[in-house]
Amino acid sequence: MKTTTLYLILTAVAGVLAAPYSEIKAAQLETRATCKSPSICSVFWSGRCEAWCGDKLFSHMTGDGCKGLGAKKCCCRK
Repeated sequence: MKTTTLYLILTAVAGVLAAPYSEIKAAQLETRATCKSPSICSVFWSGRCEAWCGDKLFSHMTGDGCKGLGAKKCCCRK
C-alpha cells in the first residue's frame, strides 16, 4: 500500500515538472521554424555562424533548401 502511494505521488510530481519543459520545447521549435538572415549553403559553416550573425545572434543551422551532402546554412535570431 505504501509503495502504491509513493508511485502515485512520484507520477504526479513528474507530470507537473514535465509540462513546462514541453511548453519551452514547443516555443523553441516555433522559433526555429523560420530562418532569419540566412547565409549561403556550405559544408564549412561549422563554428563560424556566430561570426556570420554578429549582432543578430546565432540561432541554429539548417539544411532546408541546401543541395549537396552535408551542406547547411546559418540562421540568426533577428
